[in-house]
Amino acid sequence: MNLKTMAAKVALASVIVSGVMATVQSPAQALSISFKPTGTSVDGDTAKDIVTSVGSILNVDIFLETFGVAEDDKITKLGFDIGFDNTELGFSSFTKTGIFSGLSVTGPTAGSLLPGETNQILRIALTGGSVNPDQAGLKLGTAQFSVLPGLVNNGKNDLATRFFNVFDDDNEPLISIASAQIQRAEVQPIPTPALLPGIAVMGATMLRRRKHVAESV
Repeated sequence: MNLKTMAAKVALASVIVSGVMATVQSPAQALSISFKPTGTSVDGDTAKDIVTSVGSILNVDIFLETFGVAEDDKITKLGFDIGFDNTELGFSSFTKTGIFSGLSVTGPTAGSLLPGETNQILRIALTGGSVNPDQAGLKLGTAQFSVLPGLVNNGKNDLATRFFNVFDDDNEPLISIASAQIQRAEVQPIPTPALLPGIAVMGATMLRRRKHVAESV
């Protein structure tokens, strides 16, 4: 094999690898939907905990990120689901911001984004928008819930969100580039005094482990 032929093959392989890498990397730069508060772990289980109390109002803010959308596209309409556990949360209202002009709320209806955890689905459709690509932290609106007497710390997620559709200004669907990840969190009561010593012990154990790791480096 002469040098010219070898160089041509190397160049071709480089183009192929670059194309494959672009295909692999593109889902990481995806459309996504998220909510706040995100919750933090307060009791050692895997769920992120939103701490509240019975009778309180829980406001869940919904946000949009538009990474991965083509430069010449604008998002004109989208839809997302909010899943929740109706033994702990009662849906009150959804109020949109001014990014989209149209709002349709369907439900809540029986169904689950997280089988065995959430048991209701609220479907939100927003229309009449013109959202540019590569935007982060665009607030779409707020879902308001009342916290019910069934509030319990059981390690199960009570709140979740996901896309169900999204379209550009040519009415082309963009759901294929949207993140399929479902954000989730548990809604739970404020830890009781009986639980606080256990939480303190867990925290102290974690600090000792970090100190040991730091000393061994």
